[in-house]
Amino acid sequence: MSFLRPSRRSFAVAVGTATAVLVGVPAVAFFRTAVVALIPLSIALLCGIAAAVLALRVPSLPATLVRARVHLGVLVVPLAVLVLAPFFFPPLDLGGSPDDGLLLGLIAVLVASAVIYVATTNRYAALLTGTDSPIAEWRSRPDERYCRRVRIASLVGGIIAIASMVFVHTPFVGVRPGIGGALIGQSIFYGRSRTYQLFDEGLLIRASGTVVYQFVPAGQLSSVEHGTDALSIRRSLPWPFPIRCAIDDLADPDDLLATLGDAIGRRK
Repeated sequence: MSFLRPSRRSFAVAVGTATAVLVGVPAVAFFRTAVVALIPLSIALLCGIAAAVLALRVPSLPATLVRARVHLGVLVVPLAVLVLAPFFFPPLDLGGSPDDGLLLGLIAVLVASAVIYVATTNRYAALLTGTDSPIAEWRSRPDERYCRRVRIASLVGGIIAIASMVFVHTPFVGVRPGIGGALIGQSIFYGRSRTYQLFDEGLLIRASGTVVYQFVPAGQLSSVEHGTDALSIRRSLPWPFPIRCAIDDLADPDDLLATLGDAIGRRK
């Protein structure tokens, strides 16, 4: 199985397994005091099989999920619940022991959500690059000034998240090490060069050394600007920050600016 370019069968296995987890964890939590565990687990298994069959029988499923941003919602919703629920429902404070079933269940849901996001995006990227030729393709780093700001903000945020475990007691203390570690990791690895491919459907991005694609739909690209240090591609709300490419890495920034401007203009 290739994580970067999953086949239809690999995509079906990943989606089916992740769906079973996403259904099974809430089902077990809901039914555990009413019925034996076999019933919710059976429901989860049937849902997983149905999702796998759907992924096998409907080749356009990855494109449908990505264009409708369903795969992103599947990732964001559990993360939002993990972060916000303890504030609104104090009994759900995840500050217990690492063996707390609720915490482990939420982590399993998050992992399954991430699997669906990566498998769907990468399968769509494989289909897109296999059938269409990009309008433009280039490789570039984010400009240095932008990288420096992101690294500093990520490092400070990571240190605060980890240090707050000792000095401040707030909800979701059990997940703060993971959040802090992710932010510190971003401060270390952010700034890698990225490969950009512009299609009629949108912009496909992959950072070097990673196996995860990012897809920005064409309708979300709002404008492009050419500065002294970077070429900036702005996105519509709710994305406040532009995609910035270092000018020094671009062979012909003026030609790329014109191509991007034409492509974005056709969507308006």
